[in-house]
Formats: sequence, structure tokens, C-alpha cells
Amino acid sequence: LKAWKRDENLKEALEWTKIAVKIDTLNVNAWKNLGFLYQQKQIAFLEEGVQDSADIYRAKRIETYRIAHSLEPEDEELAAILAGLYTTSDKPDSALAILKPYLAGSQTVKIYLAAADAYDVKGEKEKALEMLTKMEQLDPENPEILFDIGVRYFNMEQYPQAAEYFDKTLAINPDDVNALKNKGLALFSAEQIQQAYQSFSELVEKKPLDTDAWDLIAVCLAKMDKGKKAQKAISVKEAIESGDIEKAQKLAEEMGLKCSFQ
Repeated sequence: LKAWKRDENLKEALEWTKIAVKIDTLNVNAWKNLGFLYQQKQIAFLEEGVQDSADIYRAKRIETYRIAHSLEPEDEELAAILAGLYTTSDKPDSALAILKPYLAGSQTVKIYLAAADAYDVKGEKEKALEMLTKMEQLDPENPEILFDIGVRYFNMEQYPQAAEYFDKTLAINPDDVNALKNKGLALFSAEQIQQAYQSFSELVEKKPLDTDAWDLIAVCLAKMDKGKKAQKAISVKEAIESGDIEKAQKLAEEMGLKCSFQ
């Protein structure tokens, strides 16, 4: 551990940790440390673009965490990690087999998130949402959970529900521009064009250099039969892209939007 924490010397850290699990095969923490270090190897190979080697170390992580889980099955976070690895290896049934004993009454958010991911891979969207709803019950003020639920409703084309959850996210974190953009997209997809336009207007006021947002504003305005104003939104985008911030500022003001490009 010192070799890793002090110098990020992965080779040395792995050598010592492999010795540790040979000395004491029942030491759960040693197995967890080995799994963590294998993860660093996997990440390194992914960054180098060497997928085959990354897959080898993902398989090593699965085997390592499987041993740790067998030694300490009451560790729910460990179970969630192992299940997540099975899911990312396209083995969602194996993931759910690991998670099944915990799903009846777990108080660990990560258990339900791992289950939601596994059900998602299986194409069982309603079951995935059921798991996310349990997460929300456990941690109702967590904006990441609320955002994730919104994304999954959006992917299921249940746009009003998606907008509702992005709204819940914004109630906790008003500066979350991703939630604001996704709320606008959900409203637009639900054909609530005026409300979508309002969301995109708030978005450019928070993030005026987002050219995609100006495109979305233009589309909304065109849908609202405001062609001249839509063209002005396109002109703002073009001014940003050309680096003429002063022009972009002036056009935005003419549209009645309180954007600060400085």
C-alpha cells in the first residue's frame, strides 16, 4: 500500500499484495487491495488503448472480488462491486445472482444501483426503474440518483416523468446545467415547446457559450412560428463560433436573454 500511495509504483504494490494473499488467503482486505490494484492496471491499459489486456485485468478483478465476497458475504458494497464487474462483462444474470440475497431489504444504495445496471443490460427497463426508486427512497436528496432516474425515463421515452426528475435534480442543485439541458430535451420530446424554450433560455443564461443550446433555442422558436427570432439564435451561435463575442452579446440582448459572455 505504501508503494502505491507514496509513489504510485503499481508493479511493486502488486508484487507485495500478491505475496500478502499467499501468506494469508483469508485476509479479505488483502484481496480487496489486490482487486483495486488490478483495476489500476485495467485503467492503464484502457488509457493506452490496449483493450485485450484491459479485459484480462477485468477478469482478474472478477476472480479476486469473487474470492473476497465468498470470505465476507455480509459486505454489501463488495457485492455491488462484483456485480458491477459481471454487468460490464455482459453477464447481467451473474450480477443479479450475486445481488439477489440483498435486494429484499438492503439499505445500501449501491446494491440497487448495481441491480438497475444489470436489469438495464438485460433490457428490463421497468425493473431497472424499480431499483432506482428504491435508491430514491433510501437517499431522496441525492441529485445524482434523481438525475439517473431522469435519464432512464428519457431512454424509455417517458418524457414527462424524465422532466419531473430533472426538475427534482435542479431543486437540489440549481446550477446543474446537464439537468437543465436534459429537462429541456425531455419537455421538447413531450411536445411542450414553450416550456422547453424556457429551459434552454435558462441554460444559455448560465452557459452562454454552449452552441448546442443556441441550436435548441432556434428549433424551439421555429416550432413556435418565430422564424426571425430563430434566425437570430442561429446568428448568436455563428458569432460564438467565429469568436465575435461582442456580436453574440448584442444579439442575445436583442432576444431578451440575460447572457454574460465575459
